[in-house]
Amino acid sequence: GQPNERLLKLRHKLQKLLLVEGLSDEVLVQNLERADPILAEVEAFEIDLQLLKDTKIGRLMKKISALQFSQDPRRIVERSVKLIKQYKTMMEKAQENGEAASPSDKATEVTAPVETKPVVADQKLVAVEEVTSENVKPQAPSVSNHVSDVPPTSQATVVAAATIVETDTIVSTEKSTTTSSETTVVTSTSNEAAVV
Repeated sequence: GQPNERLLKLRHKLQKLLLVEGLSDEVLVQNLERADPILAEVEAFEIDLQLLKDTKIGRLMKKISALQFSQDPRRIVERSVKLIKQYKTMMEKAQENGEAASPSDKATEVTAPVETKPVVADQKLVAVEEVTSENVKPQAPSVSNHVSDVPPTSQATVVAAATIVETDTIVSTEKSTTTSSETTVVTSTSNEAAVV
């Protein structure tokens, strides 16, 4: 089968063995023993950002790393922490390299307002401030009539993967004229107001 199908099966097996509440210590130790070769296969798996996103294996490793066992002879928790670190490193490298489908998809590194332009349209004075930010987490959309028809890029994969393993490094890949903290104001001489 496909690599993601195999990894999904491994993830499911680990979930069934380790994320079950109310097991006796004896059964839990047996499950840890049975989980060892499965986790070894996950460790040997060549995981890329897309697999990390599609299979959500990072989320499972995060849950396993939070478990506390009275006995862990196979170091399952320690190994899951090691995998999480590998996944985070992989995501950070992808972000540093600007892994994107095309050069236009790469993030810009401007963190201050770029420019303010007065624009005259239909006898109305409009001030537009264009801002791009780095390390801005996704927010609820502000009130707007604008709908973006931009398809997801490979940077969306990086953002999703960052969410999966709960890192704080998220790169914004598009310019935004409005956010919840930076609002573009449009005024006119006839006291009308509009949201851009």
